[in-house]
Amino acid sequence: MSLWRNRLARSAVNRKVGGSSAGKNPRLGGSGWIGMGDRGQPLSPWFPHGGPPTLSTLILLLLLCGQAHSQCKILRCNAEYVSSTLSLREGGSPGTQRGGGRGGLASGGLCRALRSYALCTRRTARTCRGDLAFHSAVHGIEDLMIQHNCSRQGPTAPPPARGPALPGAGPAPPTPDPCDYEARFSRLHGRAPGFLHCASFGDPHVRSFYHHFHTCRVQGAWPLLDNDFLFVQATSSPVASGANATTTRKITIIFKNMQECIDQKVYQAEVDNLPAAFEDGSINGGDRPGGSSLSIQTANPGSHVEIRAAYIGTTIIIRQTAGQLSFSIRVAEDVARAFSAEQDLQLCVGGCPPSQRLSRSERSRRGAIAIDTARRLCKEGLPVEDAYFQSCVFDVSVSGDPNFTVAAQTALDDARVFLPDLEKLHLFPSDAGPPLSPATFLVQLLSGLFVLWLCVHRGLVHLDISERKPHTFNQHLEFPLLSRRKCFNQEEIPGKNINKTSCPLRYGLRHNLQLTRKFLALMVPEGARQATMEEKTLLYAGPCTYNTDAIVA
Repeated sequence: MSLWRNRLARSAVNRKVGGSSAGKNPRLGGSGWIGMGDRGQPLSPWFPHGGPPTLSTLILLLLLCGQAHSQCKILRCNAEYVSSTLSLREGGSPGTQRGGGRGGLASGGLCRALRSYALCTRRTARTCRGDLAFHSAVHGIEDLMIQHNCSRQGPTAPPPARGPALPGAGPAPPTPDPCDYEARFSRLHGRAPGFLHCASFGDPHVRSFYHHFHTCRVQGAWPLLDNDFLFVQATSSPVASGANATTTRKITIIFKNMQECIDQKVYQAEVDNLPAAFEDGSINGGDRPGGSSLSIQTANPGSHVEIRAAYIGTTIIIRQTAGQLSFSIRVAEDVARAFSAEQDLQLCVGGCPPSQRLSRSERSRRGAIAIDTARRLCKEGLPVEDAYFQSCVFDVSVSGDPNFTVAAQTALDDARVFLPDLEKLHLFPSDAGPPLSPATFLVQLLSGLFVLWLCVHRGLVHLDISERKPHTFNQHLEFPLLSRRKCFNQEEIPGKNINKTSCPLRYGLRHNLQLTRKFLALMVPEGARQATMEEKTLLYAGPCTYNTDAIVA
């Protein structure tokens, strides 16, 4: 064992120096000596044929095999599926004219091809994690099997022939480019892919993928996007000391490494520094075969940059206007939705968090320019008084800079180009309407009280508030509903007063309680101590009775 350790140590040193002290090997074209042990050392009697080099060769082969095994085989699956469906596209053959399916006789052959396709994807699933082509294929197979009423169990298509081409046979169909998302999706699904649009500009104002429009006070770094293929972060700071309004001063974009297409690339833009290259100085995705599927273009250096990522069906535009950065993106639906539960904080997905949104009253405060003057300036380029117009008025009024009109106008122009449905071009935020009148509020209050009375009357909730003195009410307790299973299993909350017979016969009525949580909270005396989670669960049991003695000190 000591002999092996000495040899391994000497080999590591030789590899590290790379030939400076270990000499040159003419058979390796001048590269450093990579054998184990010193060069010129006599062969050990334990390894008459050069044992240590044989071991290093074995290790190298194992590494190469592991690397080969780790490659995703989805392209082979795609090619086999295309080959097995060629006869169906040409009118079918006798062997493919049987089988069940909604689409006629040829559906039997199509179902067999789809089952083979699904089997191939399952075999290569472990090595294809994070591969967009793989995930698109899996979803496409599921859609086609449902569309053609194919069962998951059944015969599969025979493997395609791998012999020489038959005389007179036409050329084989080209394999879809794995780094051209739109072409690959269209070939797989028979239709164009769907796209989503998100934008951030000005204060910032955020238009989400799902047409929410928020004016935000976010400060610091916030993620606009965070999925398996793309990460976008915007950093904002106040427009002035002590101001609620903020502007985006820095944008960071990470295009994550994607097999066969691009190396990981990072783009970073700041106010007064809008480079037309990635951080490493390159303008494409690197030296991989699909490196050209990621590129940077600029029509106006220093104020406008466009990044195209064809391998994920994405186009990004970054602009600098009035001392702030604007961001606009069109991205494929599959890419935008490829994220885990831990990545749920994305302004492009859910908009700004409620605590970070500016209310209508805050947006209406007088700024550096009168509201009427700001409206007149914005009206010139934004004739429709939609969310973009309102955002423009706010930005110009607060900042006092008429150049903010350009930020809103270019954001609207990007939306006009990027949105697949122009009917949703103009948005009118829900909080831009008039405030609730007292009559409307009274109607909602009475409706909630009626629902509470209905729940109590039907035995859904039994409140034991006997022998209680009047108190002011604590309106800040929120309690989760007790599950139906716990309602019938008293042992899960020992020592508590639960009346199992109060559980409702109609489980659907339980959801009415969600409308009355705030009203139930009013019945908790002010002097009550902070309840534990177990006690909160019991207190808000819904269909189970409880005794308020359980939560009062």
